[in-house]
Amino acid sequence: MKVLITDANILIDLLKTEVIGRFFRLKYEIHTTHAVIEECNEDQQKLLNKHINSGKLSILPMNTEDDDLVESLLGENPGLSHADCTVLHAAKSLQAILLTGDRKLRMVTLDSKLEVRGIFWVFDEMLKQKVMEKKEYTQKLSKLKEINRWLPEDEFKKRNIL
Repeated sequence: MKVLITDANILIDLLKTEVIGRFFRLKYEIHTTHAVIEECNEDQQKLLNKHINSGKLSILPMNTEDDDLVESLLGENPGLSHADCTVLHAAKSLQAILLTGDRKLRMVTLDSKLEVRGIFWVFDEMLKQKVMEKKEYTQKLSKLKEINRWLPEDEFKKRNIL
């Protein structure tokens, strides 16, 4: 089974569009780090903890060696946060697909020859894997457009969300 490592911005967008449960029905092994969970607010953490407790979302443990590698990544990549470096390290370690909307993290991940995807890919996967019907897909993408104004307009247009 393919492995996904998710950053906070993906989880937050999925929570705000109320499709987080559908995300965890995708046929992937989904992980994140404790540092990412800490970037979420208390209400978001409560909702995510339900998925952690059910085994749908795994928190990757970090040992001293991992911490040292994360610190090294932090020093090599100005502009990345500690949480960013934890998911980058995890993606490298597991040769996983990294899910993020952070431009700098995307560039560093691509430079590391790892696969990186964003929120549009996640929505497209939910439609493709039939965990979401087309009508809901369109409605939830419209909601995403309202709540996250940083996302590229052309990606919405490709999906007929105007």
